[in-house]
Amino acid sequence: SLLSRPVVWIILLLVVASFAAGWYVRHFRNTLSPHFEYFLISVNQEQRKIVAGKTTRLHPADRVRIQQVATNVPLNFRIRLVSEGIDAEALQFEEMRLSDLLPHKEMFDHYRFRVRVKYRNKDLGYSDWEVRPYPADWLDEADRILETERRIVFLARARELLPEDDRIRQRLLTEYKAAGRPAQAAAMLEEGLSKNVSRERLSGLLELYRAMSAEDRIISVLRRIVSLDPDDLDARIELAERLEKQGGEDESIKQYQEILKRVGPAEQLILCKQLAYMYTESGRFDKAVKYYLKAAELDDGDANLYYNISYLYEKLGEREKADNYLAKALDLKSDDTESRLKLARKRVEEGRLKDARQYLREVLEREPRLLSAWVMMADILDKMKDKQGLMAAYEQILAIDPENETVIYNLAVMQYEAGDLKKSLPHFKKYLEFRPEDVSVHSILFHIYKTLKNAPLAFKQAQILIELKPNELELYHYMFQYLSSKGAYGQMIPLMKRGVERHPLSADLKEYLVVAYLKTGDESRAMAQMEKLVKLKPRDADLWLHLARLREKRGRLKGALEAYGRVVELSPGHEEAEEAYLQLRLKGIGSDG
Repeated sequence: SLLSRPVVWIILLLVVASFAAGWYVRHFRNTLSPHFEYFLISVNQEQRKIVAGKTTRLHPADRVRIQQVATNVPLNFRIRLVSEGIDAEALQFEEMRLSDLLPHKEMFDHYRFRVRVKYRNKDLGYSDWEVRPYPADWLDEADRILETERRIVFLARARELLPEDDRIRQRLLTEYKAAGRPAQAAAMLEEGLSKNVSRERLSGLLELYRAMSAEDRIISVLRRIVSLDPDDLDARIELAERLEKQGGEDESIKQYQEILKRVGPAEQLILCKQLAYMYTESGRFDKAVKYYLKAAELDDGDANLYYNISYLYEKLGEREKADNYLAKALDLKSDDTESRLKLARKRVEEGRLKDARQYLREVLEREPRLLSAWVMMADILDKMKDKQGLMAAYEQILAIDPENETVIYNLAVMQYEAGDLKKSLPHFKKYLEFRPEDVSVHSILFHIYKTLKNAPLAFKQAQILIELKPNELELYHYMFQYLSSKGAYGQMIPLMKRGVERHPLSADLKEYLVVAYLKTGDESRAMAQMEKLVKLKPRDADLWLHLARLREKRGRLKGALEAYGRVVELSPGHEEAEEAYLQLRLKGIGSDG
């Protein structure tokens, strides 16, 4: 029979299945809400389940395929994937390397793609995919970049994307230091310092700020180090010294006082002297004497301590005490000039210039012609920027040692800079006896003689300088003016010829040479120079007119016609040039016939 045939049964089963599937779809559409449950993906051949709404992190080099989109929609009918920036649909059909799908295939960036599951146009859910390289990838790539600036830019970008990664931070810090960019390195160390203060980081900052000579920041870091470790004496000492140099005396004193509590007798002696000195400089004599007395207890053989104590008691109005301590000082060092000189040198080394100057004054009161004392005094006055005192010291030195070449020069320069030109002259002349070819001194003398309007001597210096520095244009200008005023055009010619040889493009020097030739009646050479000069000044109508006249006078009529033509071209309406040009044309000059 018909029903006994297998083909018929197969057809009947397919029809029943079709009706069942249609009923199931209509039932699903009418009774169930479609929803997305998870993705099942393979990452480098390993399966990973990503639940709806969750985030997964992937590497640009991962090979990925979406194996399953789990929804409650039968056969995922009309289910599709949507994502901006990455073709998620393609991953359903083949395994692909993510870097091939990234924008511009740029793997060194951080991406976040939201892969949405849609049923028709309805969102069923999503999963966020973060694609980024590992920190080690950034560091490996940095090792391959040979150019320093590109490597730094690359690492800075890595740190921006991975701000918490200490390896990248440390590598970028190392690169900044190696590239000599302490400001950027310091800025990195400062970041987050308030949350993570460490001695190591502060030491690194201190080193960088020292390289930058950033005094305020150095002091700020030293304060933090001392706050972190109150017993760090090196940091306290440096802080105190820098505060003192910056004028922060009160805070500097506090730091020295803290150090004083933490050191032994030898160091206490130095600190007591330092504190006493600072209180003296600030006019707080009662506190200064307290520390000098403490220093004297530690070293009762130092006569200078008694000198200082005596001075301070005198300032405080306690004469009896002042006399008593002065007597102690004199008992120890009543007339020891050599010791005073040694103390003066020591104070200079310590930077205590006022004390050193006082010791030298005492020495010079006893031995006013002691050269070594005056030399040291000059050095101190120079450091103190006391120009008047320094010049006086130089004069004293020259009174004792009149052949002192260095002092002669220094005194001359100081007098010159102070505007005392006449007083500086003999010293400069004396110095030239030692250094006759010193260009700078000859230049100064040239300026002095010009300022004093001593033209013959200024000209003489110009002659000397032209031998020593023949390329100096100013000298040629001056010599031309001087010789012109004397009418010495014959003397001018060899000088200007030399100048033209040195400065072939100088129109001024050629003009000077033209004037000299004309004044001496050498029109032929004057005209030759003019012809060179018009090449430098082709639009100078007056120059062309002079050349035209000279050519016409010398019978070079065709050349004269050309020159007059240039004048007419440059200065239309010039009567003399137009008339001369016309006359020459009427004579047939320049015509083809």
